[in-house]
Amino acid sequence: MNTASVSEFYPHKKNPLQGLVSKAERVAVYIPTTMHDQPASEQVVAYQREKVAEMLSRWFGGFTEITGMGGWYSEQTGKLIRETVYIVYAVAEAKAIKRIIPRLVEVARSIAVAMEQEAVAIEVSGETYFVPAVEEMIEL
Repeated sequence: MNTASVSEFYPHKKNPLQGLVSKAERVAVYIPTTMHDQPASEQVVAYQREKVAEMLSRWFGGFTEITGMGGWYSEQTGKLIRETVYIVYAVAEAKAIKRIIPRLVEVARSIAVAMEQEAVAIEVSGETYFVPAVEEMIEL
């Protein structure tokens, strides 16, 4: 929401958001807590969380981490696998996010490899992408 649209709520007063720092874009990495269909070690998960938090802080000045619940259907076991997911995100200006997208994809790929995942989800400006553990070859 930009400050102009907020002004509609304050037609006779100064907009309370006027002059505050606003960063409208968000980038996030979804960190799994399983390896295949088994719980990952706490150390492995903690390492990945810390790695992403540090990178986002270096790139954008800070991060926020929230805990969610996710799931997927395992063809191998024929079961629904539920897992805690850590969503580590930062807010920034679009041009700053655009600059780090290649590095963000590599971070997600490294998590997928280390945690033996088919893919790891990242979110960029409201869109979710699944980064596979193995870079797919494009046929020419």
